Amino acid sequence: MPSQHEPITIGSKARIVRQNSKPCEERSRCRRSRRAAVDREGERREKNRAYRLNQTLIPQKDSAKYLGMHLNSRLNWKHHVRQKKIQIKEKMRKLYWLVGPHFELTIENKRILYVAIIKPIWTYGIQLWGCTSKSNIDIIQRCQNIALRTITAAYRFERNDTIHRDMMLPTIAEEIQKFARKHERRLEDHINPMASETIRLSLSV
Repeated sequence: MPSQHEPITIGSKARIVRQNSKPCEERSRCRRSRRAAVDREGERREKNRAYRLNQTLIPQKDSAKYLGMHLNSRLNWKHHVRQKKIQIKEKMRKLYWLVGPHFELTIENKRILYVAIIKPIWTYGIQLWGCTSKSNIDIIQRCQNIALRTITAAYRFERNDTIHRDMMLPTIAEEIQKFARKHERRLEDHINPMASETIRLSLSV
């Protein structure tokens, strides 16, 4: 850097510019190296994930459906919950002419339709996907809230817990706990000793 009494010339200006640009060049080199490392890591994962059957490359997907359950690579049931949300909305759209507020059907009969048609959509496999995060459970809970409000033609100021109590329906979290306890009792009374052994191992973890 030139001193205060030294006149600033073209050469000194170029030297100052080069000195100030060095940190920027170093940061850009670091970013390029990190990007290359990430790209190499991604290529390594892609190579490890490549599977072949009779010299035929098996296509890779982030999720797969098996026995009605949507399994994703992270096993967090996020994709499964999203698919159930779509199914519930589609089924409610088809049943709106029956459970909507303009149809002269009693609330008791509308509740029966919900329990018989809509509820089995999300209770299927709840023993497995019930361990998902609270945010995913809230997605199904919001679907049930909308369905019950449609059935009862509730006003906006009506609370969801009040509607659940009047309809005598548990929340999604309560339903998960009920199915979990029922599944645990079935495993305890199972004739296969390995089934009851899983309960003991889960309690010891």
